[in-house]
Amino acid sequence: MKAFVKPESHFVRHTGGLCSKDLAELSDAELAAYLEKSGFAEEKKKYRIREGYVLRQIAGECTIVPVSAQAGAFANTVMSPNEAAAFLWNAFQTPCTKQDAVVRALEEFDGPAEKIRQDVEMFVMESLQMQILEEVI
Repeated sequence: MKAFVKPESHFVRHTGGLCSKDLAELSDAELAAYLEKSGFAEEKKKYRIREGYVLRQIAGECTIVPVSAQAGAFANTVMSPNEAAAFLWNAFQTPCTKQDAVVRALEEFDGPAEKIRQDVEMFVMESLQMQILEEVI
């Protein structure tokens, strides 16, 4: 018997050329090939903030403080994110996909969806490069 895990769904941005009706008519093998070709596996990846950092509110300003040796190059620094970066930081406290973060950001902020998506992509890419964010799935 399988262990029960918390049910969850994630938003996956459809980047292929087929409409929903066409997708529904594909065989399992055709759908699997289509999803692989359209980057579905990449869209399903989850990320989270690495252990060793704490987001704090100090004098009305958000501050990210490294609290362990795992902080690496940022061990003796304090980061000061803007409101959008702090929002994304909080979104990635628990594992989530980039698209999940985009959907949450669209609920929180006004702005063009494509710009928000690009900014989330950039946040993830830069945070992965700085080893602040980690891929969990």
